[in-house]
Amino acid sequence: MDYPTPDVTPEPLAYDSEAKIVINNAYPYSTQDLSTRTAGELSRAWRDNLTNQTLLQKKRIEVENVKEYLIENYDELELHADEIAKLLGITLEKSVEVTFQVEITATITLPIGKDFDDLSEYDFEVTLESTDSDYTVEGYDSTIERMTED
Repeated sequence: MDYPTPDVTPEPLAYDSEAKIVINNAYPYSTQDLSTRTAGELSRAWRDNLTNQTLLQKKRIEVENVKEYLIENYDELELHADEIAKLLGITLEKSVEVTFQVEITATITLPIGKDFDDLSEYDFEVTLESTDSDYTVEGYDSTIERMTED
């Protein structure tokens, strides 16, 4: 189906800084809180917000750079690194890979009619968590390689 081409050319966009705009200050799905602002006020607020976001992002990058520097040079800086980190609200920490070799002895209750041969290492999962609040387990992978009956 062919649609006709409109004969009307849209007017070029024009900006009027004094144009009144009605805005809803409320959160979605709450009671309306209407106010009016001029286009100029909204433009300034938008530019100020954009400037603040840019400055905040720049500060985050700067703080991250300081954090990396403090961690990389901790041995030379020690107490100074701790004090600088405290002033900037930075937590100095590093990640290390650890391999645990664990032997687990468990008592498992089975339904009558089943025995050890019905069990599989895929029926179980080993989880890891730290009991010390100074340590955080970021992620782990565990594999049960074999099971034996005692």
